[in-house]
Amino acid sequence: MHARQLMGLALLLTNCGAPVATRPCTITLSGALTGAFACTGTNTRVMGLTTAAFTNWLVIGQNDAVDVSLNFNLPKTVSAMTYTGGPEEAPSCTASVLPKGGTAPGRTANSRATGAGSQPPFGSCSITFTSVVEDSSRTTTAFVVQGSARAKTINLGDMSTVDLDIAF
Repeated sequence: MHARQLMGLALLLTNCGAPVATRPCTITLSGALTGAFACTGTNTRVMGLTTAAFTNWLVIGQNDAVDVSLNFNLPKTVSAMTYTGGPEEAPSCTASVLPKGGTAPGRTANSRATGAGSQPPFGSCSITFTSVVEDSSRTTTAFVVQGSARAKTINLGDMSTVDLDIAF
C-alpha cells in the first residue's frame, strides 16, 4: 500500500445500519472460475483511505481456491452514483482473481496504463454506491455506504474472463 493512501479519510461500508463489524459483504465469481464467498481482511472487510486528491476503496476476499481483490480510486467526496474505472487517477480501478498454488492462470483488470511503453488498459470495472452517509461520530471524516461493485478480469494469455461481483 502506498504511503499516500495511508492518510485521513476512512470509507466504512455497511448494509442498512448494521454494525461495521457485522456488515455483510459477498463476492461472486462467474465465467472461467465460479464461486461465492464472504469478503475478508485483517482490519475490516472493506475500507477506504484518502489522499488530498482521491478516496481509495478496497475489497479483498478468498476461499480455498482463489484470492480476489478490487481496488478503486474515487473522487475525494463520493456520492450515491455509479463510477466507472477510466484512464485518469480517479476514478480508476484494478482487480485480480488469482488461483492459489499457481497452477491455473490468474485474471486481472486495470483501467489505467501501467507506465510508459507498458500494458494498455484492459478489463473493466464499476462501483455503485446506493447510499452514502457521512459519519460525524469519528475523529476523521468517514462515510457509511452501501452498494455493489463489478469487474471483468481477463487472462491476457488465453483471453479467458472471470466476472467479479461484490455486494456490500
